[in-house]
Amino acid sequence: MDSKDLLNNLGKVYNADFRKIIAASTDELIAMIDQRRFLELYYAQLVFHQIPQPERIEPVLQSHSFLQDHFSWCSCKDFQLAFEMNAAGKLTSKHNSFKSFDNMFIGNVLSDYKELRNDAMKKWNEVNVNYIDTSKQLAPSTEGINYMQDIFDKDIDYAKEGKFRSAYMLGTRMYDWLYSSNNATDESWSEEEWSSAKKQAKKNIADEQELTRTKMQRITSNERMHQLYKESVMNEMKKLLYVQFLKNKIK
Repeated sequence: MDSKDLLNNLGKVYNADFRKIIAASTDELIAMIDQRRFLELYYAQLVFHQIPQPERIEPVLQSHSFLQDHFSWCSCKDFQLAFEMNAAGKLTSKHNSFKSFDNMFIGNVLSDYKELRNDAMKKWNEVNVNYIDTSKQLAPSTEGINYMQDIFDKDIDYAKEGKFRSAYMLGTRMYDWLYSSNNATDESWSEEEWSSAKKQAKKNIADEQELTRTKMQRITSNERMHQLYKESVMNEMKKLLYVQFLKNKIK
């Protein structure tokens, strides 16, 4: 499709956010750009989120590899748009960076953005039925499922090698998927594993947020802050339980 057809058909998509996503999908894939170009994109996000630049470049390059492995569909403009929509509260959940633009934050935002992107591409296929060969259209009913299944399959392969870092980063999303796809039930973990994950989750959040007794008292006395704290513990617990599920799976 040439640029004229693209512009004409975008006008048939009435959702403004969908139009932005469709246009972004045509940009260069982030997995295909060189390190210098990725650094420009990454540092632009640091400015957008008002996060100081890291002292070392290695974590930034690791983020590029992380995106190449798990978000190969993401274009450069997708990357930018995803965080803009997260800041505007247009994704399923609004994710807080906690002043750290790390792979966990990136993965959570892009996973939510991918769901919205799937909806946009379905609409794009509908208005372009006369322009795009059916065999090249996005499969509307299974694409999202296959995407999560692909991540799970990769996590199983990594788990067999004793690698769980990527699984942990996307653990909250993958834990929910285990249930929605009927891959797991409450009985998939023992009572001991549940108890251990809950205890470890509280410890991890306390360490991450540098919680002191005074800070904890301030949190519990504020309903909104207390709710955010409980959500943080629950999300951390999901990550730990997802990793444990993988470990149980490869025994």
